[in-house]
Amino acid sequence: MFEEHPFLKLVKEGKIEFTKEGKIIGFNEHAIFLPVRVMNKLYLLLREKISEENASEILKELGKYQVKQALTRYIKTLGWDEIEKQKAIEFSFKFLSPSLGLGVFKVFQEGEKILLSIDKTPFAEEFVLEYGKQQKSIDYYIAGLWEETFTRFLEKPMICEEVKCYAKGDECCEFVVKPKEETK
Repeated sequence: MFEEHPFLKLVKEGKIEFTKEGKIIGFNEHAIFLPVRVMNKLYLLLREKISEENASEILKELGKYQVKQALTRYIKTLGWDEIEKQKAIEFSFKFLSPSLGLGVFKVFQEGEKILLSIDKTPFAEEFVLEYGKQQKSIDYYIAGLWEETFTRFLEKPMICEEVKCYAKGDECCEFVVKPKEETK
């Protein structure tokens, strides 16, 4: 049986609304739909204007910032301080992947490492269409999302690296999240 899409459910519950003034309010905060190609162009401009390393760090920090802000809103709006951590994690996976348009990730755990895999992220797919195959991974923003998500839920510093990227020619995009002290 088809389960209702989490984004649509939140719209029906009034947690995401479309105002008469043409604005989107999600969890009491203004939001916009931003095409993936705009984020990809931002990455290219940052890479061009400052450096590849700084561009990747900025996008990763942006992803981490989004999670920090979202969790603050969800704790207040959804009462997460009163529910068990496992339910919050489950909601995050249901919401982070399909509701933000990232696709559905497969998640595996190997000891303290968490592997997240998707056929191709929308960023990688659009990057290849517009700019061609790349030499390096490009999903820094998504890596930041996962890094901060697991840091918060596991309550210890984590690091996320993209180890495979469709934009490089890999068959999928794959991320490894591991404790920060394990920097190998």
